[in-house]
Amino acid sequence: MSAYTYFPLASTRHTRILQLDAAQDPSEDLKCRLVQINIDTDDASYEAVSYAWGQADFCCHILVGGKEKLRITRSLKDALCRFRLASEVRRLWVDAICINQSDDFEKSTHIPLMSTIYQGALRVLAWLGDNQDDV
Repeated sequence: MSAYTYFPLASTRHTRILQLDAAQDPSEDLKCRLVQINIDTDDASYEAVSYAWGQADFCCHILVGGKEKLRITRSLKDALCRFRLASEVRRLWVDAICINQSDDFEKSTHIPLMSTIYQGALRVLAWLGDNQDDV
C-alpha cells in the first residue's frame, strides 16, 4: 500500500473530517475516509478529539480509503481505537490527521480556525493516554 497523499483544501475556510470506520474487534486495523467541509456553511456533525500527542514516533498507521496508509503516533492510534464505535462510522476532527502536517500554509490557516472548529463540534473527546506516566 502506498502512503497517503493529501488533496488540497477547497478554501481556507474548509477542513477535513475523519470518518472512522466501525469495528467490533478492537485489534482490527484502523480504517477511515477523509471528507472536506466548509466550516461556515456546511451542516456537518462531528466530534473533535483533543489528545496528548506523546512521542513524535510515527510507528502506526490508519488506512485511508482502503488503500493508502497515513502514519500516526502510538498515542493517536490508542485514542482512535478507544473512540471507534462497534457498529457505526464516527465523524471526528483530529488535528494531526485533518490538517496536512507537511503543509506549512495549511497549518498556518488552520491555527486561527481552531476555536471555530472546536466550538462547532458536537462534543470534544479527550484522551490522556493509557498510562499517566506518558503524559
